[in-house]
Amino acid sequence: MQDATDVVRAPANTRRPLDSAFDQLESLVLDSIKKDPFFTISELAVVVEETLPGNRPGWWGIFAILRKHHLILRRSRFRFARRHWQRG
Repeated sequence: MQDATDVVRAPANTRRPLDSAFDQLESLVLDSIKKDPFFTISELAVVVEETLPGNRPGWWGIFAILRKHHLILRRSRFRFARRHWQRG
């Protein structure tokens, strides 16, 4: 029987390639919302496909990102865009 101290764990700060791909996808979705808060989830999926060819996360993938950032409602996406709006 193994003791709990015998378990080898990876360092907490190591990142897997999937994590960086998800971060890239997440930042792309958030940047798209900043530019146009009235995008639907389906339109956001198309934007991702056009920007990162071969990478279409699907409706539920985009929904999960929006839920994580509390941006499911269009009203909340509009408020998010207004908070991050910069005069150019």
